[in-house]
Amino acid sequence: MGGSWGDSPTYIDNLPGMISLINNSGGNGSIPACNTANAPTGFSYSQSGNVVTITTNGQCIKVPNMATNFCETPAQPTQTGISVFTTSEVTSAEWRGITFSSSFPTDPLASMTGTFKQCTINAPAEQTNLVVNSDTCMDMTEELEASFASLIEQGYATVTPPITFASKSTYSSQAVADCFATDADSIYDAFTQQVWIKQNGQFVEISNPNQ
Repeated sequence: MGGSWGDSPTYIDNLPGMISLINNSGGNGSIPACNTANAPTGFSYSQSGNVVTITTNGQCIKVPNMATNFCETPAQPTQTGISVFTTSEVTSAEWRGITFSSSFPTDPLASMTGTFKQCTINAPAEQTNLVVNSDTCMDMTEELEASFASLIEQGYATVTPPITFASKSTYSSQAVADCFATDADSIYDAFTQQVWIKQNGQFVEISNPNQ
């Protein structure tokens, strides 16, 4: 109210709507250690010192895939000479809306939890000693209903939409001399875009990182 708004209070939106407006106003671009260009709408990023916080503010957001890394390393135009080893640990995870029969031998969604280790060659300086805390919820209904259609038809999986995945995770990084001397699960070169994965104790370069 006041000025051009007049003498009476003017209703704009409710609190969740205003928070969503603020979160999607473009402020995410100020996180130099994370490439947020492909971050799903509804994900909020903030940074204090060397700590980045990622949250969906208690909402379950529809995402295009089952990615777990929402702080992607920005591509580097030149070789930085910095190698950063990152350990990511999912501290809590909960699936809702889908269960698998005890007669099914394995849980197809188990790989979404656990500890993951990655090393980045030619990493940006901002990723050294970086800590990323995330508290997110993803709505995976459409994707998982399509992926597990045959299991659902055979009675191995029961779905009660929506299918959501709520998780909390922490990843921390530190500078290392040589990524290939670490126990990383994968290695990424932020300058050349090359990717290596560990197979049988050896790092093997893959020609198409999207495979």
